[in-house]
Amino acid sequence: MEQQLRNTEDHEPKNQMPVAFLEQMELATDWLHRRGAFLTTKDKEEINTMTIAWGSIGFLFGKPTLTVMVRKSRHTTQLLQASKEFTVSVPFSEDMGEKLFACGTQSGRTVDKISTCQLTLADSQVIDTPVIGDCERYYECKVIVAQEITAPVLSEEIRQEHVIADDPYYCYIGEIVHC
Repeated sequence: MEQQLRNTEDHEPKNQMPVAFLEQMELATDWLHRRGAFLTTKDKEEINTMTIAWGSIGFLFGKPTLTVMVRKSRHTTQLLQASKEFTVSVPFSEDMGEKLFACGTQSGRTVDKISTCQLTLADSQVIDTPVIGDCERYYECKVIVAQEITAPVLSEEIRQEHVIADDPYYCYIGEIVHC
């Protein structure tokens, strides 16, 4: 895992994207969209993970970023609002498929998904929220934007396909502080 994780501070100059940010970006994005990834949050001693298949890796506000969308009703939103940080762990192996499915269909309010799915946690390098072990790519993120996305700002097509009344999405833009 240490080979996968590299400190962004090791890359100069500070105003450019760190090399590690670009490493495997295409593969990580492809796996995120086709298979899913684990979005993990931690508030105090409570750790929760969920499956995401939407996200965008990019460069905003002069920083490497990872953008994720989480419904307001999700337990993860409550933890994210408190902690202001998250990790995204991307497995490049089909072996994690069942665990991704289970973490996407159960609520962290009622199920300890880490234990139930026998996920291994590994310490992050910069933030308090751990990563999911046995994944090939990790992103440690500090939230720099948390914006509720309401129906009027979405296109008609998106509203019809994805909007659930009274359950808007939050868009979280996280600065990638380590990967």
